[in-house]
Amino acid sequence: MVDINVVYDKLCGFETADELAAFLASQGVKGEPQDATGCAITRFVMMQTGFDTVSTNTESLLLYGPDGEGLVFNKPHTDAVADFIQGFDHGRYPDLVEPKVEWWGEE
Repeated sequence: MVDINVVYDKLCGFETADELAAFLASQGVKGEPQDATGCAITRFVMMQTGFDTVSTNTESLLLYGPDGEGLVFNKPHTDAVADFIQGFDHGRYPDLVEPKVEWWGEE
């Protein structure tokens, strides 16, 4: 697994939201818009670090300890990452959206 600071630095290295989107697509990352724990950024961080309690909002990246207890990482997004998240949440990157699966359980 990759250290969270290395992953964070990678995300901070993109100058535009479109560059970040192209990178995430090249990594096969997909996510759920308007879902802090299912966002494409969140999923990329989880894939890279092995953390299973990650949250992303338009301002920062948050990682919690085992079982979601204790904030262990909280750093602000760059403008490019924040722009990506806003665009992703508003449908600008449809290729990065995880298709929704309807589940009709047995009654």
